[in-house]
Amino acid sequence: MNRILRPGLVLLSLLCVTACEQEDAAFALPQERLQPAPGCELARGCVVHTDEVRIDVRSGSVPRALQPFVLQLRQSGLKGVDDVTVAFLMRGMDMGESRYRLLRDGTGQWHADITLPICVSGRSDWVAAFELVLPDRRLQFDVPFVLIK
Repeated sequence: MNRILRPGLVLLSLLCVTACEQEDAAFALPQERLQPAPGCELARGCVVHTDEVRIDVRSGSVPRALQPFVLQLRQSGLKGVDDVTVAFLMRGMDMGESRYRLLRDGTGQWHADITLPICVSGRSDWVAAFELVLPDRRLQFDVPFVLIK
């Protein structure tokens, strides 16, 4: 039985090392912070842009605690986006790990189904911290929002 498990463990270890190396490579890329347009709201839509880049972010509905909602991201002006992630956090509060990888569909749009917890202290002020990984850099921006209880 040990002979059967060992090749599987070796393969699993190699996959983990490869994934860690890819994460390290992305982390080593220079980062560029972008600012959302004034009045940015997740439910109504939020635009982040520069002279050459436009990123539209929107939730499919008003985000509610403990209920899944769809998060959508569409970008234009960028070539070769390798990965899009979003981490949800509260400033000054440890809410655990709430990081999602958005999936690309056939139309060039990225999406994820998100479910967020209720804060035991009663707070509902969240920040969605986005990161887009390109071959030569990482684009990052934050979108604050209020989660309805």
